[in-house]
Formats: sequence, structure tokens, C-alpha cells
Amino acid sequence: MNPTGSIPNTSQIWHLKPLVRFKRAPIVPRSIIRLTEERARGAKSVFHFDVQGSVAKSTHAGIPWLRFIRQHLQGRVHFWPFDGWDIPVGRSAIAEVYPALWSNGIAAEGRDPHQHDAFSIATWLARADRDGSLPDFLKPALTPPERAIAQVEGWILGVA
Repeated sequence: MNPTGSIPNTSQIWHLKPLVRFKRAPIVPRSIIRLTEERARGAKSVFHFDVQGSVAKSTHAGIPWLRFIRQHLQGRVHFWPFDGWDIPVGRSAIAEVYPALWSNGIAAEGRDPHQHDAFSIATWLARADRDGSLPDFLKPALTPPERAIAQVEGWILGVA
């Protein structure tokens, strides 16, 4: 959707084409792979629909909720890294996460896979906050051109 809330037509969408990079993948001949997905090793593309392990449908189903949050919590929430790499003091942050980065090192203890993913992310964030490593994860080692790409494409928190 565009800022007015209407669905953009194709001519409004294709002006973004130079911002995305196309890469051949073994499953889909011309899938879109973001820089963060290349670095995350194993992360599925948010544009890769209808394959096993796909996150595209749930990702895209959540986008209207993110818009709702932004509209209703103006100035109180920071969408990392889209709103910048530094999260202002006193703001809540919303960031993309990839549970597989952290879930293998945490026992499932009777949780279903979705519960375990959520628990693993919460556990990792709490640990990273306590040991002081969280600020490092909020500033991945990217070149200036990579940082510009990631601020448009998004970035998975915790990917170096």
C-alpha cells in the first residue's frame, strides 16, 4: 500500500526495480534475494512464495499490522533499520529476526516450533542485552553501499 492507504498500481511499483537485485536460485529461476538473506545462510526470501519453509506469506500478511502500529504509535516506535540504525532512547523497536540463528542452542522443553522460535528470540535478546552485546548486533559490519541497500531492503537482527 502507498501512504494514502490505496494499493499502488504497477507503474508505482516498478520505479523501485533498480533497488532490488535479482539472483538465480536453484528452486525458483528468478527469485529475489536480499543482502541480509545472502549473509544469513539458510534464511528464506520474503519474496519466495509457496515453497517448503517459506516465510513470504506470513511476512506479507504482517505488513498491514506494521503500518497500523506506525500510524497509532507515531514517534514511540522505531522500525529498525528503516528508521535508522540507531534506536532513540525511550522508543520501542521493531526488527526482523531469524529464529534459526539462535533456536538450536536452546532446549525446546515441550514448546511447539512456533513457541520455541519466539522463546529463543526473547532469550537471545535478553542475554544480548544483559551481556552488553546487543548494540553490536544493531550495527552490522556493512560497507556504506551495503548499509544503503540494507536500509531499503531491511536487515535481520543478529546477522553480521
